Amino acid sequence: MCEVQELNGLQIEENYRNIASFKMFLNSIVECLKKIIQDEIMEVNFLSILGDGSTDAAVIEQEIVFLRYVNPTDSMPVCRQVDIVPLEAANSDGILQALDTGLSQVGLSFEKLKPDNEEIKQSLVMANFDGASVNFGNKNGVTKKLTDINPALISLQCIAHKLELAVLDANKDNLAVMGNFEETLKGLFMFYHYSPKRRRELKDSSDVLEHDLSHISGVKQVRWLSSKERAVKAIKNNYEAVVTHLEHASTDKNSSTDNSSRAKGYHRTITAIKFVRLLHFLLDYLPILANLSKVFQEEKLLIMEIPDRLEETYLALNALKAYPGKNMNEFNDNFNDETLMFGNIKLHKSQGRQPSSAFDATYIDKVVDSTIKYIKKRFEILEEKPISLLMIFNFQKWPIDNQLLAAYGKDELSQLLMDYLHTYFSEGERDRIIHQWPALKVHCRQWRTAKLVNIYSLMLQIKPPHLTDMLKLVEFVMAVSPSTASCERAFSKQNIIKTQLRTSLTQESLRNQLMIMLEGPALKDFNPDSSITQWLESSIRKRHICGHKLKNKVNTDDQIDNILLDSSSKLDS
Repeated sequence: MCEVQELNGLQIEENYRNIASFKMFLNSIVECLKKIIQDEIMEVNFLSILGDGSTDAAVIEQEIVFLRYVNPTDSMPVCRQVDIVPLEAANSDGILQALDTGLSQVGLSFEKLKPDNEEIKQSLVMANFDGASVNFGNKNGVTKKLTDINPALISLQCIAHKLELAVLDANKDNLAVMGNFEETLKGLFMFYHYSPKRRRELKDSSDVLEHDLSHISGVKQVRWLSSKERAVKAIKNNYEAVVTHLEHASTDKNSSTDNSSRAKGYHRTITAIKFVRLLHFLLDYLPILANLSKVFQEEKLLIMEIPDRLEETYLALNALKAYPGKNMNEFNDNFNDETLMFGNIKLHKSQGRQPSSAFDATYIDKVVDSTIKYIKKRFEILEEKPISLLMIFNFQKWPIDNQLLAAYGKDELSQLLMDYLHTYFSEGERDRIIHQWPALKVHCRQWRTAKLVNIYSLMLQIKPPHLTDMLKLVEFVMAVSPSTASCERAFSKQNIIKTQLRTSLTQESLRNQLMIMLEGPALKDFNPDSSITQWLESSIRKRHICGHKLKNKVNTDDQIDNILLDSSSKLDS
């Protein structure tokens, strides 16, 4: 980069143009980012910790640590990465130690975050991980060890993982059909992905048919349901081209026997009526679940919003039982029962199977019912206390009638404060919160159709004096984390930084680069002054900048300002 700048005519000094110095520059930038996070944390009352594990390109087990809290600047819930830590052991003790190491990067620890610690006002209220047994084991899991430290801590498995597991459970109930369908999708992906020749031939078939070819992706290529949706959608968009190519490949005399037999088998499978019908049903079924998964990955999602999003999903799924979706209607319009023609393609009935209409009616009902059943089972924790008591803060569900509204939620609020949150709020605060509950209802009921997070964020910014103690409880509710999607996105960034060609990247460099990528500003918004100051002050040795030789330590802001001003034309951020 320096050489490019010199080609552009910029004069750059030779000092510090080496790998060791560049690492120092990165570290100075990261220290400033950490300082911003620390300053934010010092102003909040409640934190949730998020953790997830993954193996990097060097086969090192990494635990990434995030904190969720209400940003004091805009009063919106945020998830901030604080560290990525290599595990010494992939057991509960190793993970707990890694989480505590992550907290130490911002001057915290599990002991400090106990609600009875009067030295700091911050308290850890929730732990949010994926559903691995090492995290949620009843006897020796990470959450069990955390509740031993802080009995008031709420623990929750990531809701996006819960949804994924519920869909997998439903698939197991329908394994005979769904399992074969997914195996076919995976087989088609492998058939084309690892053969440039077949991809070229498929592209030629698509060009002849004047269709735009979609990329055929693998099923479960990423953790979320949207990968399945993309894979099914690609097969549907490419269906005629794939069928045409497989038919040609199965009869090509110049092709190998293995290639011909595989092409013939896939052609036979995907031209079955049941396959095409299931394909179109899944194009109506999967987007409903994929959209819910995307909602569950939103950083600003509040836990009170989850039941409504689930109910919307149940209604949309049940509608598929009563009325065919858009894609099923498209199949019915283009399929001729008498000639078995689907557009320009001849389909066939599977041997020994029910008629296609009977298969359609029974299978759709079974898939929808089992999906709803397993989602409800996975999300039963929302009906357990104390999480169920937090639902009273969803003002969109409050009664409209004034008399009913007056009595609504009083018992639940009292139980929440007295039985579960008494360590976070003093006796006086609890009494005042109960007294301020009617005032909150008056304040929020006019915003019934607004988004919960926006209204509560606005209240925290305005700080109505008659709701001072209630706002602390509102902050608690907004700090509760439902999802670890931020951790998943961070691992995607990690895989960009640490690739197979960079397996020797040190942990410090990985940590610094990941922090800059996740928490740093856009390049056009980056102001290097604070990082330069951090770099100047961080050394006990002399710094040589543009001819300046600093003494052992820069002690005054004036010295720093003079150097920055004098060097501004030569320093490159």
